[in-house]
Amino acid sequence: GTLAVSWSISPSVAFTPSTISALTVGRSVNMQFTGSSGTSPYTFSSTGSIPLGLSLSSGGNLTGTPTTAGSYSFSITVTDNASNSNSTNFNVTVN
Repeated sequence: GTLAVSWSISPSVAFTPSTISALTVGRSVNMQFTGSSGTSPYTFSSTGSIPLGLSLSSGGNLTGTPTTAGSYSFSITVTDNASNSNSTNFNVTVN
């Protein structure tokens, strides 16, 4: 007999930018992360310690004004409409 096999390969969802430069206390931040290589729309979330004073919207906009100097480690995850996701770790210094 014949056995028919089919499968699908999930695309590797990505986003840019993949780095964040050093930030400065009191200087406003407005960064837009953009998803790619998947099925839009894309949603963004974070885990870990985003610099105090900043927030990440589900649309990928990192905004606010850093309030406290220090080193911060956090992860941003992008998820596409087909539930494929990818995360990037960030280590950011606030001066």
